[in-house]
Amino acid sequence: MMIFFVFEGYLLPIKIERRDTYMRRLVPVFILLLLAPALGELLLGDIPFSFQLIPIFLLDMALYGAGAILIRETVRRRDLGWTGILLLGTAYGLAEEGLATQSLFNPHFPGVELGTYGSLFGVNWVWSLYVLGLHIIWSISIPILLTELLFFNQRKDTWLRLPGMCITGFIYIFSLVIVAIMYVNLTNFSASLMLICCTLLLIIGIILLTLRLHVLPADTLLNRNIRGVPSKWTIGIISFFAGAIFFGVHEIFPSVFMIPASVPVLIDLVLFVVVILLSRCWLSQHNQWKDSHSLAFVSGSILNTLLFGFFVAAGNTMNVIFHAILCVITIGLLVIFNWKLHKRNIYYKNVEMESNITID
Repeated sequence: MMIFFVFEGYLLPIKIERRDTYMRRLVPVFILLLLAPALGELLLGDIPFSFQLIPIFLLDMALYGAGAILIRETVRRRDLGWTGILLLGTAYGLAEEGLATQSLFNPHFPGVELGTYGSLFGVNWVWSLYVLGLHIIWSISIPILLTELLFFNQRKDTWLRLPGMCITGFIYIFSLVIVAIMYVNLTNFSASLMLICCTLLLIIGIILLTLRLHVLPADTLLNRNIRGVPSKWTIGIISFFAGAIFFGVHEIFPSVFMIPASVPVLIDLVLFVVVILLSRCWLSQHNQWKDSHSLAFVSGSILNTLLFGFFVAAGNTMNVIFHAILCVITIGLLVIFNWKLHKRNIYYKNVEMESNITID
């Protein structure tokens, strides 16, 4: 009996500790699994309010969520920084839109119908820049950033071990195949073998380049043009208007065919370059960039999806009502998170001040 109690006394804390550690890593994975399809599809109005909402969202969790998790874990394991996330996000977008749905090549893709506008060498360039930017920022980067803001003590940790990575990879590949089969049957379109092979080679090339890339940390960059980081309100406003231009170009220009397709393409490219350069400059001020700035950037970007989601949901009263409810819930959660983050900053500031007090 004595041996039993001693054995149980040592095992119980170990089991509890292991369970707590497991749950500590599992919760952020589950949140990212939800956020990726929510920000990339649901809040943009791409999932209609119907009996198919739940199965579609579950499939998107397997595709978007698993993809975001794989990218986040790979980048954190190899210390590739946000450059790695953006590059792997590009590979993700190419895999989904080039191999699975093939929207990059289909001139009559459901809901787009661009025809020959912006098409060259069999590629829909206007749509390609939009949908790839959408995946890179809203489907991958923002969900990862928001999840790491929520679990700030674990942002540098890896959340999955090798078996978890293998399971997640299997789920992602399986969902990619399912989506490919669904869209071939839905659209009766199949891109040429040349386009598929080029897309596949481009994806592999981006992945290999990212894994071999020596990423220079942002805090090692020279401070030449930016004297300081703008306020969080300025960051939020810039983020909102940059996103508004991005979504506006897609919503307005495809319907105005008298304007050359090179115009929206050029606007998108300039916008991408400006945002990347500003972000790198601001992040180089590593002692001034705070989590509140990151949350402001996230909030401005998410507000764009909420706004333009009404354009997507327009024409169906139930979809508009459903999207309005999602908007209220999302804005409420952002306000609460901002309040919690403010309290967290005050707490750590007070702790830091107390730690600097010396006793004579």
